[in-house]
Amino acid sequence: VSETGEVDMQMVDSQIWIPAEEPISNKTFLLNSKIWEICQDLPIHWIHPSPLR
Repeated sequence: VSETGEVDMQMVDSQIWIPAEEPISNKTFLLNSKIWEICQDLPIHWIHPSPLR
């Protein structure tokens, strides 16, 4: 913030997280996790970053 109260903003390469098209097929690595405890009856997808356009 400058002396006049103005804020200098700068946009950095923003990204959003996108789910994979297909859910994870082998969920054995999740069996002892909080994710499995909460979502075991739901499809679980990997997510990956994608640039915000």
